[in-house]
Amino acid sequence: MCGRINIIDDPALSLLLQSLGAPQMAAESMINVAPTERIPVVTGPSGVRELRSMRWWLTPSWSQGPSTRYSMFNAKCETITRSRAFRGPFRNQRAVVPV
Repeated sequence: MCGRINIIDDPALSLLLQSLGAPQMAAESMINVAPTERIPVVTGPSGVRELRSMRWWLTPSWSQGPSTRYSMFNAKCETITRSRAFRGPFRNQRAVVPV
């Protein structure tokens, strides 16, 4: 998978987000978004879904802080449950990235 995404303001995407209980997305398209940039993400850790701006990258629990030292934006489905970096977030920190 490549390391870039496009976020297009689309009526179908807006309906999907509304069905998830997220507030309406801003009418702004983001083309060729790179890892480490901020993107809209639907989260709901307390049961109430909300649309938040988050950094597209994973900071591993053992890291001192955000860094590009490790390539932490793309997990392989074959190893996600065994990977030290992705195992915890995969089990406990889910989100929807509307791309």
